Amino acid sequence: MTVHVGEVSSEVDVQGMGSPGTAAAQAPRPKPWDEQQRHRELAEEHLHDRARTAGGGFDG
Repeated sequence: MTVHVGEVSSEVDVQGMGSPGTAAAQAPRPKPWDEQQRHRELAEEHLHDRARTAGGGFDG
């Protein structure tokens, strides 16, 4: 596809695209217990960061 606007000219070639009817491959969804463990780890990390960066009563 070529586009001309005044003095500017641009050309775009699409290569390597799948046909519109094909779906992209998706990674398998993690097991529920893996998701729960990940959530626990993130919550623990959040609490640790919150305690580490707390103002200790100085911020109001």
